[in-house]
Amino acid sequence: MDNPISALMAQRQRLEQKEAALLARVEVLTADLTAAVGEQPISAVSDITNLDQWGEDDFVYGKLHFGGGRLSVLYRHSGDDQADAYQGVAQEDRSWQSVSLTKCDAVWREKVMTDTVLASLFKCIGERLGEREVRIDGSLTAVQMVLEAESASIDAEMTGSLAGFGGEAMERKWADLLKAMLLDPADGLTRSYAFLEELCALILHERGIKVGSEKTLTTRLRACVDALGRDETAEAKEAVMQVMHGIRTIGNGVGQLRNRFSTAHAATPGSAAPDAAYAVLMKNATAAAAIFLLNRHRARPPTPREADAAPVTDDQSPVPAS
Repeated sequence: MDNPISALMAQRQRLEQKEAALLARVEVLTADLTAAVGEQPISAVSDITNLDQWGEDDFVYGKLHFGGGRLSVLYRHSGDDQADAYQGVAQEDRSWQSVSLTKCDAVWREKVMTDTVLASLFKCIGERLGEREVRIDGSLTAVQMVLEAESASIDAEMTGSLAGFGGEAMERKWADLLKAMLLDPADGLTRSYAFLEELCALILHERGIKVGSEKTLTTRLRACVDALGRDETAEAKEAVMQVMHGIRTIGNGVGQLRNRFSTAHAATPGSAAPDAAYAVLMKNATAAAAIFLLNRHRARPPTPREADAAPVTDDQSPVPAS
């Protein structure tokens, strides 16, 4: 005859093994959810389920919560509801107690580890991620509108600055550059480089300054910077020289972007087309430098001394390939 006590002991041992297995799977589930959500600040809950009951009006209920890389059980007792109802506390303002899913009562863990509860939690996590995506899309749109407005302002200022300088040729080059921004970002990079290079050449021509044999954007921009900052007062010279250094830095950046992405050089196998953002960045930087140089050029007309100055020697510092 089978020993009933031994059978019960064996059954209890099986239950303990399965409880341990469930606990281990909870830890795996927590790690998988954390990896899936990443660093997103998501807080989500499942549908409410009954956790335990001792009488008709004596029970505890709860919901599974995920947040901060942790699974927990949020719970309330029927007595909490009675107290809050007596105090007139609104449903949305009622507090929940929390316990880690790995530390809670084993029966509670079993009640929330069901298909229905887990499915409702996953659905809520997806909804929270979706809500965050909508908010980010709204922020991106708002920032893009500001940037586009700023870019349009720079474009208009550049167009106005070109009036009476370089004739229709420079105005046409600028118009073609703007068109290329939309149709072909790589071509836009090339045109930005060429536009700033041509503008520097015209300024130097009007001021009667010659550069060395290496007529690149770097050497022409350096000559412009040196000429336009030469006659500043002692008080302003340091600040102006910092601005001029910034303009030269823009020129170097324009050259680097042009060499990396533009149509000026044959594309290397497997090379990716530039993002339009690079072209817009280069166009805005080019316009900012060009507007400043034109303003300084007009504010300080060329002098005979400047025209008679020795030619600017080639810049021996590393320059972007042209």
